[in-house]
This record gives sequence, structure tokens and C-alpha cells, in this order.
Amino acid sequence: MLLSVTIETNKKRALEVGVRLINAEFWHAARTVETTKTEFKYPINYHDRRESPSIIKTTEAIATIRAAANLAPTTEAITLPVHNNNDPSAATTNLDFRTRDIVFGLNLPSDPTNKGIFYILSGGFKVNKYVVDNTIAEVIALVTA
Repeated sequence: MLLSVTIETNKKRALEVGVRLINAEFWHAARTVETTKTEFKYPINYHDRRESPSIIKTTEAIATIRAAANLAPTTEAITLPVHNNNDPSAATTNLDFRTRDIVFGLNLPSDPTNKGIFYILSGGFKVNKYVVDNTIAEVIALVTA
């Protein structure tokens, strides 16, 4: 379900490269490139048909992404400690989210070993950004534990 991938290129959002969390339920039109890498389309908000998906190239093999897509989450909802006003130095408030609504994430550049930024669907057309007191690896562990 949730998977950490290394994005080499992102043709729509040039700044979103590096190690990222994706929800493997949302990728489509995948193909193998450069022998071992995968290129696929990935929408940030799959509910919004007005959005054209990003074309992402990752270092992971297509089999790895397919395996994650075939995994069911062990929990339908998780609690995340969200920093108030998306300020990493502010206090946190525990908020509950549906695991399937987590669409994208990255470790916070200023504190990559302790915090992350996650984009989570809210309703039909809105994706909200949250600064969380968890890393990509920790969120994946919460969903698959």
C-alpha cells in the first residue's frame, strides 16, 4: 500500500525528486525503463479528474511497486502527531487519518530523521499538507504493523 521510492525524475513537479512516500494504489500505466527502473503516472489527487498525473521515474523495479499495490493495509486508520500550523517547532496534536487517503510524503528537509511532510486527501477535491512528528519509514511501519 504505502511505499518508499526514490524518484529520479518527475516531469510535472520538478522539485519533488528524492526519497518519497507514495500510495501504491494510485499508480497506473507503469513500464520498465533503463532495464531495472520504473516509470509510471501518479496523481496527487486521484479524486480530481481535472488533474493530470505526474510522470514519475523511480529506481525501484516494477515488481516492487506492484507488490506494494497488492498489499492490504493492516489498519484502515492511523493516528499521526501533526505539528500545529505546519510549524515543526510547534506542539503536536494527534489527528486520525484514513490510510488510503495518504497520497504523498517526504522527510522534512530540515529534520529528515525525525519529521515528515505528508499530503493527505480531505474530501473530494482537496489535498492538505501536514508536518508530522514521524518519518516516511515510521508512517509505513504504522500502516503495515
